[in-house]
Amino acid sequence: MIELNNVCVDFPAGKGPTTRAVDDVSLHITAGEIFGIVGTSGAGKSTLLRTLNALQRPSQGEVKVNGVAISALEGITLRKARQRIGMIFQHFNLMHTRTVAQNVAFSLKAAGWASGEIAPRVKEILELVGLADKAGRFPAQLSGGQKQRVGIARAIANHPDVLLCDEPTSALDLETSATILALLKEINVRL
Repeated sequence: MIELNNVCVDFPAGKGPTTRAVDDVSLHITAGEIFGIVGTSGAGKSTLLRTLNALQRPSQGEVKVNGVAISALEGITLRKARQRIGMIFQHFNLMHTRTVAQNVAFSLKAAGWASGEIAPRVKEILELVGLADKAGRFPAQLSGGQKQRVGIARAIANHPDVLLCDEPTSALDLETSATILALLKEINVRL
């Protein structure tokens, strides 16, 4: 499902030497597996995660998702491959001028879904994440946990093969974090 082979990520440091954020990482994650990347702040966890959908290109090595070398793709083929990879962000990354339903529908529109298929899918996903009654609300009207549920709904709307989570509970209290983690586990089992 996910394969990293000798992945390194270097960042230029002005006039000084480059900084190596990810150093020779190789791993294999199978379908359905829940895999965590842990480490101290600044250890390169988010950078490594961003290489899985080519938001960050490796300086060397190869990243494959579903047997496709994602690290070698560009343009429309990269955009199509990214549609199979859902991403949940630490700070939600919601569009504040759009309702909950519009935030979820946006990813479907961007993926080219037929307009008649979008509303039923949005309804289905909002029910799954427990936000069916919040479809018409804006992000400013939601709690942190509800915002993260919108982010989860948006990330799974396109039926992704892979769901990447970049510290999805760090901005939440302990009780809300537990419910979000339980939801992610349920989504893994169901989808």
